[in-house]
Amino acid sequence: MAMNVVDRLIIDTLLQLDPSFFDYLPHPPETICDLETDKVYEAIVRLVWACDPATKLYIISSKLPNNMTGRFRCACSAVNAIKILGVRDEIGYQTILYGKGKELRNVLIGLIEKLPKRSVVVDGSKNATERLLKLLSNSATDDEIPSILNKYLFINKNSWKAPTNCCRRLPFHGLSGNVFEALRHSDELYCHRRLLCAIIEANSLLSEAVSPSGDASLKTAALNWQNNLVMHAPRPKPPLPAKPKRAVLVKKNRQDEKEVTNVNVPEVNEYSGKLCGISEEVSYLQKAMEGVRKEISERTESIAKEELTLENMKSSSNAIDKRLWKLLEYPESVTRLMKFIDESDERMEELEREWLTARHELEEQLCGARTSYFSSNQDSSRQRLRDLNDSAAAIEKSLEKKRKDLNKLKTTAEKIEEPPLNRSAYTKHIFESVENIKRQQEGIEKVLAENLKIQKEVKSLSGKLDRTFTVVEERLYRDTQRDPSLQNAYRLLIKIHEECGWIFAAIEESGKLSREIDELDDQILIQQQKGIDASLEKMLNDWMEVKQENTQLLALIESL
Repeated sequence: MAMNVVDRLIIDTLLQLDPSFFDYLPHPPETICDLETDKVYEAIVRLVWACDPATKLYIISSKLPNNMTGRFRCACSAVNAIKILGVRDEIGYQTILYGKGKELRNVLIGLIEKLPKRSVVVDGSKNATERLLKLLSNSATDDEIPSILNKYLFINKNSWKAPTNCCRRLPFHGLSGNVFEALRHSDELYCHRRLLCAIIEANSLLSEAVSPSGDASLKTAALNWQNNLVMHAPRPKPPLPAKPKRAVLVKKNRQDEKEVTNVNVPEVNEYSGKLCGISEEVSYLQKAMEGVRKEISERTESIAKEELTLENMKSSSNAIDKRLWKLLEYPESVTRLMKFIDESDERMEELEREWLTARHELEEQLCGARTSYFSSNQDSSRQRLRDLNDSAAAIEKSLEKKRKDLNKLKTTAEKIEEPPLNRSAYTKHIFESVENIKRQQEGIEKVLAENLKIQKEVKSLSGKLDRTFTVVEERLYRDTQRDPSLQNAYRLLIKIHEECGWIFAAIEESGKLSREIDELDDQILIQQQKGIDASLEKMLNDWMEVKQENTQLLALIESL
């Protein structure tokens, strides 16, 4: 039921935009699902034009072309225009060309919401009765019936049938025959309907009041209605008097001067005394007002100062530890805290006593250790000197042995003769390396030729695939126009083509990733080789430092 109401709203909006939109049908469709793809595109384009007339510059026609590329292009331009208007639904070219009823309904409702709002212009120069008379005269003289009404609301121009797109029953708001009350309503949809109902009820009341057989209560109601109508009607402005001439003005001024001279002197004195009293009261009130103003300013200043003090107190209260507030809230915790403090003093005294006793004991132990150390220190130093002398003698013996071994190695190294250079072996090695390079070059050229061949095959296959897709797609599209049951096959073909494109792109991406992985592996090997070289250099540096330390130790031993 709700979907039928939404579809009626969409169909009524399309009829307002173009009365001949459904001329190819005997009657308007009941649902959006009955529309063809061409009419759906036309409806979307007309709504886009109504929302933004500037879109006519790049959406020239509301008809879809016959070729498929043109259809895709037009659908994409319409989708871009819808997104520019601010429709938030997810929409693509496939929604327009192959969308279901729910998707199309959401798009059309979103565009209808973006339509510009209509504003009611009220002519204030005319009276309400004049506007009413003009409306009645226009309705009486307007004998033409719109083509939509002739086509969809009337049959044979004699019998009337309720339309399928509007309600069959409407409420009757007569407003007791008050026409001006009906004109005050600003609702554009119900204003004319209430106006007609009020006119009908007013005419019925007048006819019943005039008829001789009418009831007395009805006559009184009609008279009351006339009185209310007269009371609520706008009253005419009173006529302005004519502008007097100069001579008349001069006479009038002279008469006023005579009247002023005829005023009694005691009355003037009385009025002057009253004026003096009033002026004194005014001055007194002014002084009182100044005093009140000063008090108000002083009180405002005092209030501001108190607010500042309150803010300072609040800030200081926020700075206070929350545990103190808890102590104030629970007085029992204060007594516990005081008890704990007293006990802590006692514990502190006990700890000080223990500390003094432990310190006295440790001082006694320290004195005993010092005396024992000084007594045994001389014996230990003598033993250390003996050990050092023994170690020095052992080091000297090992040095003499190492020197002898070194001299032997030098003599053996001198005896070893250098072998003569073998040029034939070097040339043979060079020829082998050249042959290896040639083989590698041939392998590289072979791989390149295979890659080129594979690329050509891939390009030819992709071209064949595109050509076969276009042929099959055009054939299926023609068949779907004749047989709607093939629409599912057409959608599956489009989906398969898209998935094949995704697979092809995934294969290319995997190839790129494999190449990048190989490059990264090579870089890792290079970095590993660099790390090995760095570690070797570090080991050599360490070995040189150890060698220097050995020479320094030898120099120290020799000096000893």
